[in-house]
Amino acid sequence: AIIGGVAFWLEFYHNNKVNEASFIMELNDQFISDPNMTSVEHRLEQYYDLMKTGAEKEKKDAFLQGMREDYDISKPERQYLVNYLVHLEAIATLVNTGVLRLKTINDLMAYRYFIAVNNPVVQKLELEPYKEYYKGCFEIFHEWEKYIKSMPLQNSPLIERIKK
Repeated sequence: AIIGGVAFWLEFYHNNKVNEASFIMELNDQFISDPNMTSVEHRLEQYYDLMKTGAEKEKKDAFLQGMREDYDISKPERQYLVNYLVHLEAIATLVNTGVLRLKTINDLMAYRYFIAVNNPVVQKLELEPYKEYYKGCFEIFHEWEKYIKSMPLQNSPLIERIKK
């Protein structure tokens, strides 16, 4: 009976890990297969690169102004940004409720999360005015911060700029 119980537990544990891995791969696929999410991520990466490489202030400011214009509420691209953030919110909610483990998704999703939530334009246009709809992204911030070696855009972290 003990051997059967252990075998059952091992099988259950293994299946749970396989299901979690499959789900994580689906989440990743949603990011890389949607051209609108890919375009948002590309813009976020471009800004992060400007910050990381120490671009001149004028160049960074011009890029941010372009982002403000591109993601203005009157433009369809704004919905692409919202969809990107809602996807991150869903992931945060799954972690916050224990469905996903942060250490399991960290390598695949942390970069995407931090380049979005620490971007000053994203904060100003979407996260600050609509913070009640992104509670998961706020709740997970400090916990996720513990899992990364170097936080992208740490000069404008989400929590510091937007008080609850």
